[in-house]
Amino acid sequence: MTNLDLHDCKVGDEGATELAKALMDNNILERLFLENNQIGDIGAKALAKMWKVKPSLRLLLGNNQIGDAGAIELAKALKGNNTLKILFWGDSQIGDIGVKALAKMLESNQILTDLYLGNNQIGDMGATELAKALMDNNTLTRLSLENNQIGDIGAKALAKMWKVKPSLRLLLGNNQIGDAGAIELAKALMDNNTLTRLSLENNQIGDAGATAFAKMLRINQKLTSLSLDNNQIGDTGAEALVIELGYNKTLTNLSLGNNLISDLGAKLLMEKLMLLIYEEKAHFSNLNFSNNQIKDEELIENLELLCDSAAKMEIYIYF
Repeated sequence: MTNLDLHDCKVGDEGATELAKALMDNNILERLFLENNQIGDIGAKALAKMWKVKPSLRLLLGNNQIGDAGAIELAKALKGNNTLKILFWGDSQIGDIGVKALAKMLESNQILTDLYLGNNQIGDMGATELAKALMDNNTLTRLSLENNQIGDIGAKALAKMWKVKPSLRLLLGNNQIGDAGAIELAKALMDNNTLTRLSLENNQIGDAGATAFAKMLRINQKLTSLSLDNNQIGDTGAEALVIELGYNKTLTNLSLGNNLISDLGAKLLMEKLMLLIYEEKAHFSNLNFSNNQIKDEELIENLELLCDSAAKMEIYIYF
């Protein structure tokens, strides 16, 4: 048997400890699935001890109850690991202290390509430690930090790193990033020639942050999709982004759903979009402005007419 799937089996710390002991003498197993098993720090420590002896084992531990203490031991086990390329530790209870240990591991580990840390308890300190470590890391290509507690300080540190490592795919949705962090992230993407998709939904970005991304779009001609759903963007920020659609020739998808666009803002957007379409400057294909604060019934009818007309040209706009 090379694969053992025990996900969602209520293994817990005791079961994880027994598995770790048994695997010390097993030379066949290649993958062990232990997601969603109520494994905490005790079980994680036992598995880490085993992992040092069996570094080639692919161990999946997402959606458990592993906190900082367990993460520290697992990080130590991976420090000299030369086989594991993908690491999924999402949906756990790892905070800044645990991530600091992971960051230290990344300074020496030059084999890992994908690191998933979404839905943990990582804040600004943890994000900053990761950013520092990645300055000298040349292998990681994807870092998922969605649904954590990262604010502007962490975003600024990650933006500084992003300028040096432009090819890294960084996922930061569902955090606490506001305008200050968004401005630095936008600056980092000005000359980025590799990233094609950026999603910062469910943060705290307002008009200033949206305007910074608009300025970025004037220069960046690589990005094809920008999602800023569920933020705090109002009329000014939305207008700035739509204006840049007339200059940017690569962005095809822009999503501003569930923000703070009002009737006045929607009317301005409608006029500018109509002009772009009339002047044949519409390089976009999907625009989402749904679930904002548009109330005027007559305006809504006019917006629907615009959407219907645009759809005939295979341009899909949603209000």
